[in-house]
Amino acid sequence: MKMIGILLLLIMILGCANTRTTNAPHAENQSHSPLHDQTFIDEKNYSGQELELVQIINKSTKSLNDRNEREYMALFAQDSPISQLNKKRLTTIEVVSFGPINDDFASVETKIRLDSGPETAKLYSFIKEDGAWKIYDID
Repeated sequence: MKMIGILLLLIMILGCANTRTTNAPHAENQSHSPLHDQTFIDEKNYSGQELELVQIINKSTKSLNDRNEREYMALFAQDSPISQLNKKRLTTIEVVSFGPINDDFASVETKIRLDSGPETAKLYSFIKEDGAWKIYDID
């Protein structure tokens, strides 16, 4: 009879230990900040100049959401009308289409969502500055 009691006690102890191990990752996920779950455009779907433009958009998304104004503003042309970070964070973004891409100018139409706002269309306009693509405006 003592042996059955010890066996039941062992089973209970192992069951409790297993429950804690199973719940530990779940508790970690609950405390995970949603701001770290950033959405980027999947670069695998693009090549050439389209890929270059998407990479710049992804860098702007990362620096915007990280609140890194210096890095963000470095992606913009010198005479861009944009002069500071948007106060909201970008939560979703996807490419709708590419406009014409020529030697000096390009555009990318996107659908974005800022924080918990509605999805809106945004047009990223690019110009070449010193041989590199820079964002001119986001309209």
